[in-house]
Amino acid sequence: MTGRLIIGSIGMMDQDSSFVGLRDSRNTYKLYQAPKDGATTPYLNVSSQNKRIFVRESVNRYSLEDAAVTLSASPAVRRARPQLRDSIGRRRPNIFIDKDFEKKDIKISLGESFSKYIREWNVSGSLKVKDGKVITPYFPLDNSLSDLEGKFTNNQIDLSSLTVRSGVSDISARGTLSGLRRALSSGRGHLDLDLNLSSEVIDMNELLLAVAAGQGFTPPDKNAALSGVDDNSYLETVKEEAVADTAALSSLIVLPGNLTAKVGIQAGTIKYSDLETSFASADLQMRQRCLQMSNTMAMTNMGEVFMEGFYATRDKNDITAGFDMMFSNITAGKVIELFPAVDSIIPMLKAFNGLLDCQMAATASIDTAMNVILPSLSGMIKVDGRDLTLSESEDLDKLRKTLMFKDKDSSYIDRMSVRGIVKENQLEVFPFILKVDRYTLALNGLQGFDQKFKYHVAAIKSPLPFKFGVNLGGTFADWKWKLVKAKYKSVKIPLFDEEVDGLRLNLVNSIHTIFDRGIEQAIKRNEESQKAIEEKKTAVSYSAEEETEELSEGMRKELEALAREEDSSLRTE
Repeated sequence: MTGRLIIGSIGMMDQDSSFVGLRDSRNTYKLYQAPKDGATTPYLNVSSQNKRIFVRESVNRYSLEDAAVTLSASPAVRRARPQLRDSIGRRRPNIFIDKDFEKKDIKISLGESFSKYIREWNVSGSLKVKDGKVITPYFPLDNSLSDLEGKFTNNQIDLSSLTVRSGVSDISARGTLSGLRRALSSGRGHLDLDLNLSSEVIDMNELLLAVAAGQGFTPPDKNAALSGVDDNSYLETVKEEAVADTAALSSLIVLPGNLTAKVGIQAGTIKYSDLETSFASADLQMRQRCLQMSNTMAMTNMGEVFMEGFYATRDKNDITAGFDMMFSNITAGKVIELFPAVDSIIPMLKAFNGLLDCQMAATASIDTAMNVILPSLSGMIKVDGRDLTLSESEDLDKLRKTLMFKDKDSSYIDRMSVRGIVKENQLEVFPFILKVDRYTLALNGLQGFDQKFKYHVAAIKSPLPFKFGVNLGGTFADWKWKLVKAKYKSVKIPLFDEEVDGLRLNLVNSIHTIFDRGIEQAIKRNEESQKAIEEKKTAVSYSAEEETEELSEGMRKELEALAREEDSSLRTE
C-alpha cells in the first residue's frame, strides 16, 4: 500500500494545551511485506518534507524550517539482554548510592505508546533541517540552529553537521549518541556520546547570565507561548523580562551517572570576565560521574594557560577534583582575577610586579556550593618569574632603607624560582635564592590560608661585613619585620625541586589513568608524594618553623649606623 499526503497548513493541540503545527508538508509512505528469516515481515517507509514545523508549549516555542525526514521501520526481534559485567567477570556493581544525585541522571519519558513502538520496532532514517529556532525564558537568548543533518535509528543518532547559535556565540557539532533504545523505552539505560565541537566565538559572560536567568525563572500559570504574538515579538518579551539570578550559578554541577562521553573541543575567541582567547582546545571524557580534562590549552590576552584535571560527583559527601594547571607569561593580578582562590593560597604573588610562569597541581574536595574545601587541598606550587619588581608599601620602603638598597624606589629582581607544597591549610615555601639590588637572599616560609604568613629572609651576600636575616610576619595588609641571625650562610640551601616535580608528575599520571586506577589511587599517590617530602625534610634537618635568634644589640646598632651613613652618602650624590 502506498500513499501521499499534502498539507497546506494544519495545527493540533493536545490535552495539556501544547500546540503543534505544519505548513507546506509533503509526505509519502509505503507499507509492504517481505520475507525475512523464513517469515513474512511488514515494513513501513515514510518520507516527509516540511517548509515549517512549529511547537508551542507552556512558555517555550520551537520551529524548524525546510525539515526533511525519511524513516524505515520493521518489527524488532526480541533477544535476551546480557548482564553487565566488569573486566574480571563479576556483575558490575552500582557505585552510586546517593539517591539525590541519581535524580540528575538523564531520563527521557515518551509515554507508554511511543515507548512500546521503540521496544517493538526497528527504526532507521535521516533528518535534514536548514534552519531552526528555540525561544525559551529558561535560556533567554536568540537561539537558532542551522545545517542540521544526520541519520538515526531507535538506538543511535549519527550527527553529520549542526551549528547552534545563542546570542553572539556559535558551536558546530558532529558525533554519535547511542544507547537510546532502552533510555527511550524505559527511562533508564546507559547512553554513549562521541562528539566533536568547534566554535568561532563563545561569550561565556552572556551564556552564564542566560543560565542564571533560566534557573531563576518561575513559569506563569497561563501558557504564555500560546499567545498570538509572532516569534520575534515573543523573543523580545522573553529577553526583556529575563532577570539573572547569579547566585544560582554557584549550584553544584552533578555529572549524570548513565552517560559515557568523549568530547573534543576547538574554539577561536572565548570571552570570560576580562579573559579573551585567540585559540583554545580541550579533550573531555566522562564515565561513572567522573569527568577527565586533558590537553586543555588556551592562548589568551592574559597569557598562555594549560590544564589537565578530573572532577567527580559520586555522592554529596564524595565530590572530588584534581588538576594540573599552568599559566605562562601572566601577571600575578591576572592569575588572581581568573582564579580568586589563588589569593588565599599564594597572597605573596601580589607583592611582585612583572611576568610569571605559575604552576599548581593538587587534589581537593568540593562542597555542594562548588567551593573548594581548603583544608582538603593537597598539592604543589611552582612560580618562576623574570624582570620583576616588588610592590610599593611604607613597610617595604623602611626595609629598603634599613638594608641600604641603592634603589630606594623599586627592587628589581632579575629571576625568581619558588617551589612549595600545599597541605593542611597552608602553603610551605621551600628555600630559594633571590638576587635583589646588592643582595643575594635565601627565602623560605609558611603561608596560611587565613592570610597570615611567616617568612625568613637570609642575606647570604650583602654590603655588610656580617651575615644577618629578616623575619617577616603578619598579613600582607599588616605585616611586621625584625632583624635576626641568618638561617642560611651560603647558596647551598636545602632544595626540594625533584620531590615537588615528582608530586606533580604522580598527580598528572593519576589524571591520565583516572578511569583505570580510580580516584582513590589519585588521592593515595598524592599522599605518598607528600610523605616522601616529609621524609626528606627530616633527613636534611629542615623545618620552616625553626626559630632564628635575634641579632645582637651590637650588630643591630652597626647595621643602623651603616644604613644612616649609606643614606647620607646617596643623598649627597
